[in-house]
Amino acid sequence: MQKFGKNTLRKSNGRPAIKASAVLPHRIAIHPGQPVTILCSDCSTWRRVERKLIRPHRLTDRGHGERDERCPGSNQLVDVDLTSEQWEERLREFDATAGFRRPTRVTRKPGRKAPPAVTQMQSRTAHLVRELADHQSGCARCRRMNLVCRSADRLRREINQVKKALISR
Repeated sequence: MQKFGKNTLRKSNGRPAIKASAVLPHRIAIHPGQPVTILCSDCSTWRRVERKLIRPHRLTDRGHGERDERCPGSNQLVDVDLTSEQWEERLREFDATAGFRRPTRVTRKPGRKAPPAVTQMQSRTAHLVRELADHQSGCARCRRMNLVCRSADRLRREINQVKKALISR
């Protein structure tokens, strides 16, 4: 337990102190003339460091009176053992190496071709449609009460397969 100010007592969360020099430079901000901020390791939100402790906060900031449980990263001890110049130098070095980790050129996947026009589909299925019409005019079962025989059913399935194949190209 640490004593700060007049009558203020604040406990740390019991974890060992985080050294600013051990934190990756993009996860802490030490700007001159501004308060130190750090990315909370538990809830991944930026939090201000006051009196060498991460400010107490909730897991989610819902607001409007709804309260969530306290983040375990609250009151984490932070040892700021860097100056703002040292931090900026570490950040520049880190950014310089980041370019090598990321691809420099975007490789896009080829887009799907547009399906053929309906008129093109009709020309490729025209012979099957004529064959179906010829069959239905000559077949007694197909003419009587709109029943479908196996041959007509096979021709209809074949027409649909050709259309699907044309669309998926």
